[in-house]
Amino acid sequence: MDVTTERTAPGEPIIVRVSGEVDVLTASALQDALAVAAAEGPQVVVDLRGVDFLDSTGLSALVFGLKRARERGGDLSVVCQHRQILKVLDITGLSRILQVYADLAEATGALPPTQAAG
Repeated sequence: MDVTTERTAPGEPIIVRVSGEVDVLTASALQDALAVAAAEGPQVVVDLRGVDFLDSTGLSALVFGLKRARERGGDLSVVCQHRQILKVLDITGLSRILQVYADLAEATGALPPTQAAG
């Protein structure tokens, strides 16, 4: 699994791009990246378009990231197009608590802008 984090501009959501398999061996790296992202800014978008497998530990990492973002007054959105992963999000009920988008531009536009400190 590969995880990268980026922010296009100050005040914009932090994008966590994930690719490969998110499983018991790799989910902790995703959880660590989500903790850092939530600490840097409360609006986080997790781009799962490059993920081809997500198990329960990966789902747990997403819930962890959501909780961290909400603790900071923000939110976490997911971008996903993989039919099987979308099905898992639906079956587990996570699609009801996470904002799920098919497009990154739609996901970043849907999040409210963050307030600048000061």
